[in-house]
Amino acid sequence: MRKNKQWNVFSLALLLGLFSTLGPFTIDMYLPAFPEIAENLNTSASLVQ
Repeated sequence: MRKNKQWNVFSLALLLGLFSTLGPFTIDMYLPAFPEIAENLNTSASLVQ
């Protein structure tokens, strides 16, 4: 039983660590699409920002 509990704690820590690494990637994922967003909205890239 003790080993199973340690495994669960390790799994939870690993899962939380993976979730925390996703944040920086998801924040900047839209940046390469700025020109296309500006084109679709008929505006400039500075106004999209």
